[in-house]
Amino acid sequence: MLARKRDAALHATGSAGERRPRLGARPPPRRRRDADRAEELKRIAQTLAAHEPERVLERGYAIVSDAGGDVVTSAEAARRQARLRVRFSDDDVLTEVIGDE
Repeated sequence: MLARKRDAALHATGSAGERRPRLGARPPPRRRRDADRAEELKRIAQTLAAHEPERVLERGYAIVSDAGGDVVTSAEAARRQARLRVRFSDDDVLTEVIGDE
């Protein structure tokens, strides 16, 4: 009876929705923990790969930089440059800025 009272008290002090392991409860088997970790690492690796600049370029985007190699992030900044380099997935193109028409 004391063990049940202790478990009930421990359960009642936990925050809402929080699951506390029972005293004496076994952790998941090591193989399962390792598999869970491997799956989580795989998911993180896929997320990182999706945000690599090369992958973004493959989806049709381009990276624009000035003569010094700094990335140009706005039309206003591009207008202040005489030349720009536009990087696509397959190659770079050097461009000349002629202004707005």
